[in-house]
Amino acid sequence: MAAIVVESGMVVGIEAPVREPQELLTLFEARYWAEEDCIRRALVATRGNVTHAAIIVGRSRPTLHGLMKDHGLTRQMFQPSDASPAEA
Repeated sequence: MAAIVVESGMVVGIEAPVREPQELLTLFEARYWAEEDCIRRALVATRGNVTHAAIIVGRSRPTLHGLMKDHGLTRQMFQPSDASPAEA
């Protein structure tokens, strides 16, 4: 499970579990983790703005919502804690 790093109410990074370099993954597992990492990075960069994150990752907004659901991610996880709903 990854952790979101927040400083002064701003998302500043993601701390994900480290995988040993010698750990062998199936292609399915490697794609899954690469996909999740890509989505997380886009959501951090956009502070949880799914529309902008979808543009970054090259998918439609509805498709990105589905992928986020598959990975257990919500936009609220990437928004500053002091942001009002109007800013999100």
